Amino acid sequence: MRVRTLLLLIGLAAVPCEADAQSRASRPPDGRSARVAVRIAKWTLLAGAVAAGAYALDASQSAEGAYERLGQRCQQDGSRCAFTPAGQYVDPVAERLFRDSQRFDSRARTGIIVGEVTLVGSLGLFIYDLRNRRGPADIPFPVPASGSTVAIGVRLRL
Repeated sequence: MRVRTLLLLIGLAAVPCEADAQSRASRPPDGRSARVAVRIAKWTLLAGAVAAGAYALDASQSAEGAYERLGQRCQQDGSRCAFTPAGQYVDPVAERLFRDSQRFDSRARTGIIVGEVTLVGSLGLFIYDLRNRRGPADIPFPVPASGSTVAIGVRLRL
């Protein structure tokens, strides 16, 4: 339940409000809005990757718990863990625990895949955002007009 709430909050934070969308539509495009969108997207994807990882961890722990309870049940009475010809457990509780562990494992796998994809997307946007020109403008060093002064400077380009 906590993971679902966290995912819902992240999803709501990623959706821009209507008034903001209208004000952006009325402004002329200047490139800053695109940079802001990239910054918002990279952090939203990173938060999504963290949320998907938390979801996967929760589902994995639930799967382990169900499988451990199945193992304890089988250790207490081995006849409960016999199989039918169809390949299911004879004991319906043991079958339910096994199905639960499979279901939670599937959810964990999905959370891991979603987390990896969003993390790669976030990483790509972080790398893309490195190339913007947010630094100060190149201001040349002022040289005095008198002939007796010598000015020496170094310019580094990165």
